[in-house]
Amino acid sequence: MEIPKELLEQLTHGNCFACVGAGLSQGAGLPGWPQMLTRMIEWGAGHGVSLADRADLEAGIKSGKLLMVAEELNERMGKDKFSRFMKDLFRRPDLKPTGAHQFLHRIPFFAVITLNYDPLIESAYTLPGKITPPTFTHADTPELSGALRSKDFFILKAHGTIDRTETIILTQKDYRKLINSKPAYRQFLKNLFTQKTALFIGVGMTDPDLLLLLDELKADFSDYTGTHYALMDASQIPEYERKRFEKDYSIEIIPYQNPTGDHSEVKAFLKRLAEYDLLKKAAVRKIVEVGEVFDDDPDYRVVANTKGEFFIEAKHPGAAEARPLTLSTTLQFKEDTPEGKQAHEEFQKHLATGSDITIKGGNVREFVPPEIMRSILGDGIEPVELIIGARRDERPIPIQLEVEADDGERTSLDYVVLNLARHGNQEATFDNEPQAVPWKVSLRLSKQPRDGKIKSKINVEFNTVGVNAWQAFQQVKFARVMAKGGILRVRHLETNLVDETRILSGVHHAFEDRWFDLLERLVFIQETLKTPITVPETITYGDARVVFQTEEILKNGRLTGTGGPWSVDMTVEKAGNALEIFGDEKTQPITLAIQDLFQANILGTIVSLGPIMVRCPRAYINREELDKIRTSIGAAKSDEVLQVNISPFEGCPVEILFINWLPKEEREEALKHPGLRQAHPQLYEGKTENHSSKCQA
Repeated sequence: MEIPKELLEQLTHGNCFACVGAGLSQGAGLPGWPQMLTRMIEWGAGHGVSLADRADLEAGIKSGKLLMVAEELNERMGKDKFSRFMKDLFRRPDLKPTGAHQFLHRIPFFAVITLNYDPLIESAYTLPGKITPPTFTHADTPELSGALRSKDFFILKAHGTIDRTETIILTQKDYRKLINSKPAYRQFLKNLFTQKTALFIGVGMTDPDLLLLLDELKADFSDYTGTHYALMDASQIPEYERKRFEKDYSIEIIPYQNPTGDHSEVKAFLKRLAEYDLLKKAAVRKIVEVGEVFDDDPDYRVVANTKGEFFIEAKHPGAAEARPLTLSTTLQFKEDTPEGKQAHEEFQKHLATGSDITIKGGNVREFVPPEIMRSILGDGIEPVELIIGARRDERPIPIQLEVEADDGERTSLDYVVLNLARHGNQEATFDNEPQAVPWKVSLRLSKQPRDGKIKSKINVEFNTVGVNAWQAFQQVKFARVMAKGGILRVRHLETNLVDETRILSGVHHAFEDRWFDLLERLVFIQETLKTPITVPETITYGDARVVFQTEEILKNGRLTGTGGPWSVDMTVEKAGNALEIFGDEKTQPITLAIQDLFQANILGTIVSLGPIMVRCPRAYINREELDKIRTSIGAAKSDEVLQVNISPFEGCPVEILFINWLPKEEREEALKHPGLRQAHPQLYEGKTENHSSKCQA
């Protein structure tokens, strides 16, 4: 079982959290959802709970109506009995973390989210250090917001904890309350899933709250939620489901074999992740030793990571302000050379702005590193190359960008997560580079106010290739309004404070109007058909023509063009009638129902536009076809079906009617056509058709 390289990278950088489900707890003898409800019934039978319809409840469990059965049992048990049952089940004195649990604390997860009520995760993290990490539930939204900003590990009991039974989420009513009455909590989950990488362990991927959250993320951020990973039994998830999870939710399935049924591969996988971390830690052991210098310091400590880097940070808020830490270093440049002089100028720019800088050792006359580094580098070091850069502050600053043009048009980018990218003694720069969205925002603030105001400059870069049509349209519209000139507002979403900046007309680049028009139509098609459309790198004239035609079809239900000939199935009797009507190549108006459904290729996405009919005011059967019909009728049996080819008269326009998209009255009129009933009987049964073969008409 391969460990994805990107997952290892996210773990190494501290950007991965574990999402643990009932599968891990079952190894400790605890039940999954169906088994837990069965035990509720058994417990209730022995504790005076009314269960006259026990067989019906058990049948409901077998048929998968878990939330409904849970709702019913919860009501019948009442608050006190429900609390007693849950504690009897999940607070057993013999309950201990499994081997898989105990590998969790050796893996550098940013946090652990568990959907379980039991205390096994907390116990696993308490055993090694004797201190339980911060543990929250959905009821602790203010604390969760602070936890996401900090770098300290925490545990989230997403469905509540057995230690606070009032927080347990079990029934349909509980789920509805969690979804509808806790917007701040759901926003926290959105922030977590868009900024970090999830590894699902022991999660069946059918949890209602989880799937709703994933659907919301898909709707809000389309393909820019980042990739998550799920460890799953290969026998329980077929290939098509794997592909759907990857396409619909950006979740890459890591399948494992489970021939013995004990899921031992899960423990083996976690063990490998833990050992990977230990190997990384061994590489930085020498750096960690530097931390001993600060062991007795009341205000500062040294923190090392698995990339071989170490940082000096404050132990408590306010330490840096109360007692600033001064590190002394000496750096002299060879200013008697052009290269040395240029290196010195670039260093001055670095001090002013915080921008990254690389200094060649040949341009340095003397370098004396800070004392804390000398224990690693040794004395008399001569650098080959010095790389100096800012450490990105990972604390998120969510903002909304709104631009209002002088002509009144306005638009916005509603959720941009900025981080402090770098800062110097003259300016600071914030950007959203880590955020998985196609627009990249950079905000530069001067630390030297002019006329009592802080000077700022904002830059937005757009990428419309390989993104969803809605996101591409948002960008093009935003760029268009900015190019007109007007007011740019930066709204801080946590405080609702707004900063305004005047932007001049023509300073910012605008996309061509035809690009705006095309994307606007794509968004209409996507929303009408409820089918995601991705914008490719190249769009041909033919591609654009299909987009414009499809929009016309969806709005009006018809399209005029050319087509034919059409192959029509006829009985022998009807074929004889056709000979009389079209004899000697006479032209006649016709209306035909086409049996195949109409499909359109929208920039590589195949969409079905449903059944169609064609109308032609002047159609005919050519002489060769007439002779063929006569011959076929003479040789055919009375119940045989013949194919008759009917062609439009040269230059005669053909109108295509798209039944599903016609105005109501016209659709009702079209449904009266007997050929349509024969070709598409499901239209008269209230059923929805799936597309079949492609129809050219």
